[in-house]
Amino acid sequence: MFQYDTRNTGQNPNLTAPSSTVEEEPVFEADGSLMTPVIGNKTAYFGSSAGLLYAVDTETGTESWYADVDEPINAVPAVADSTIIVGSGEQYGDAGNVYTFDTSDGTQRWKYDDGRLASIMAVNDGTAYFGTGEQGEVHAVDVDSGTKEWKFDTGETIVGAAVSDGMVFFETLPDEGTIYALSADDGAVEWKSSINTDTRVPTVGDETVYVSANSDRFGSDLYALQASDGTVSWTTSLESRIDSYPVLANDTLYAAASDTLYAIDTDNGDPIWNYETGREYVNGTYSVGVTDNTVYFILSLEPGPPEAILYALKPDGTERWTAELEHGNIFATAPADGKLYLASSDGTLYKLS
Repeated sequence: MFQYDTRNTGQNPNLTAPSSTVEEEPVFEADGSLMTPVIGNKTAYFGSSAGLLYAVDTETGTESWYADVDEPINAVPAVADSTIIVGSGEQYGDAGNVYTFDTSDGTQRWKYDDGRLASIMAVNDGTAYFGTGEQGEVHAVDVDSGTKEWKFDTGETIVGAAVSDGMVFFETLPDEGTIYALSADDGAVEWKSSINTDTRVPTVGDETVYVSANSDRFGSDLYALQASDGTVSWTTSLESRIDSYPVLANDTLYAAASDTLYAIDTDNGDPIWNYETGREYVNGTYSVGVTDNTVYFILSLEPGPPEAILYALKPDGTERWTAELEHGNIFATAPADGKLYLASSDGTLYKLS
């Protein structure tokens, strides 16, 4: 699932990342550019722009199965028990579907065609929640049957969803930056709050919803809203635009902006530390993640080589190790079994170990 759990925290305390300098190794070459992999039971599940969903053995690099959905897959799949859920469709189009497959052999279970998945999906208690992009709808669909439980129409582009304590949180674009909280049971509006700027996918902690917003060409803001009613608890301004999704771990919010990774105290929004890479020609910061004892992020450089650099930091912000990567278009990383798996736009799944 995107950023590990339904709250989009980006932390998996049960997994370990590599503890020392790593080497980059190709695992599998697919058709089309790849989306973020989901790792489970030594299998990597990921979609491609060629409309293929793959299941690949992470130890051998062998293809276990693939499924062809005939439309580009531009969303991160989600795994719920023995079911994998994925959305398809052109990134900026209206057509597309949501599919489920058996994780063991790729057998299709159902197809949902009432709205294409165009945002981050969250699966909780047997229900999949997702937005339909420019169609402006949020759908709740039963994972077992594919039956629609409810639908909510915002009239605005949906960014992504998070689920926590019986509520579904999501944001809309382009300009209003509205944060919605809906009842997970029936889609009724609990509250909504306008940030009045470009926002990103929410991250939910203990009774708090965290969102990032790029306020202008050079700056950005982090907001903490009370999950119960949307009241803003605190706001923190950063000097650079946030390029990645914030990650929450151990009462700390991590956000990457340009060439700097920030650690923010979730109690009051005060900076705890920041790590500056000192790199020039930064193209963007893609993936930020936290495992049991490591904070890591990828910095894309332009021009290369290297095309990108992976930084691994200790929880106090000191450097653990760095690794230069030959491929810069890395969308996200997935930790598993002491390794990191990277999906690239060149159609290759890489392993760092």
